[in-house]
Amino acid sequence: MRKILILIAAILLQSACTSQTAIIKEEANVSASKEEAPVNIILMIGDGMGVPQISTAFYFEDRTSNFERFKSIGFHKSSSTSHWITDSAAGATAFSIGEKTYKRAIGVSADTVPKETILEKLQDKGYKTGLISLTSITHATPASFYAHVKDRDMHEEIAEQLVVSNVDFFAGGGKKYFNQRKDAKNLFKELANRQYNVDTLALSKSNASTKNAFILTEEGLPSKNRWSW
Repeated sequence: MRKILILIAAILLQSACTSQTAIIKEEANVSASKEEAPVNIILMIGDGMGVPQISTAFYFEDRTSNFERFKSIGFHKSSSTSHWITDSAAGATAFSIGEKTYKRAIGVSADTVPKETILEKLQDKGYKTGLISLTSITHATPASFYAHVKDRDMHEEIAEQLVVSNVDFFAGGGKKYFNQRKDAKNLFKELANRQYNVDTLALSKSNASTKNAFILTEEGLPSKNRWSW
């Protein structure tokens, strides 16, 4: 046993420098990977942003496009299961559930079966989630990440599902789907009962200690050229 221990000690002494160097490199790599880990992940979806729109950015004026800062750029077939030309609902649902579906579908498969979205998966893992839209927050694109309905125009049903979705922060338009409903419900009160900071007038700041709901216009928000800066 003593000879074995001496032999092990000799091997360890011979490799001490190499091992120490390896440990230092490994610790440096771990440290670097921790530093490079993203704090937040933002998925930005531009309405109608196809290849022509993106390629235009590369040739606009005499400056470098921000798209050239991306290390990777990919392409995907945008057709839905029912049409060659997709719409916002099927397009966003493909992003949110990871599979194609029919035109006008929100968070459901081609057979209208509700599917777990990436937002819901992240919530299950303890991540905070948020949605911002320049249209109604019940519009097809944002809705596809938290709602599950068979048609994109079911705005009142979509708004109800948003109330119980536990999204930590959302902002956009669509007030009428919350307080001018056919069933006479006031979903703003329900949000307040769920401890949301609710703002429909753009008077408050986001409160990090609670969930926040900013619904600021009846439908979509004004386009940027109508704001005064």
